Amino acid sequence: DSLVRRLFDEQLGSQTLTPIASLKNRVKKWKQISGKQLSVYIGDICDFEFLEDAFKSFEPHAVVHYGEQ
Repeated sequence: DSLVRRLFDEQLGSQTLTPIASLKNRVKKWKQISGKQLSVYIGDICDFEFLEDAFKSFEPHAVVHYGEQ
């Protein structure tokens, strides 16, 4: 999540038709529902060092990138 939608809303003083919960609140809600904790990494997927460090820190079995922004 690059948080760009939230940034645009804040800069323009607008509100989206669909409420956008903060990343912190979405992670908290996921833990409430699933009982599992998510690790959050905020960075640019095009930044190889960031991506490499993130992958090394938790060694995922799979990665899904929902890059619709």
